[in-house]
Amino acid sequence: TARMQKYTPHLRKKERITMNYAERKTIASEASNQQTDAAVFDPLRFCIFTTIALLAWIVGPALAVMLMSGMGLWAYARAWQQGLRQSKCFLRDPRLIIGYLSLAFVAGLSVTLNNLWQMIS
Repeated sequence: TARMQKYTPHLRKKERITMNYAERKTIASEASNQQTDAAVFDPLRFCIFTTIALLAWIVGPALAVMLMSGMGLWAYARAWQQGLRQSKCFLRDPRLIIGYLSLAFVAGLSVTLNNLWQMIS
């Protein structure tokens, strides 16, 4: 009961006693999920920086897009492994963000390689 008081401080003692096992388990898992979400680092800034770099790509080199999206890929992949399941980025789902950053990286890489190839030829 002491453990349940940790997760259900807002309930009176009588209400805690009358809850069935499923209700107690649901409350405990919700509290655990809230603690996990708060403890995981959300690399939102890399999503923002990649978007800014894509907009700057119109007037600048694609190398900035590769750099920022590469750092963002690394940060979001690491955050996903540590348990991040929802981001503050516009896309929300880290898997979508990783896909977005991957596409930005590949696009930046292809433009950079194309420009290098043209300089060499």
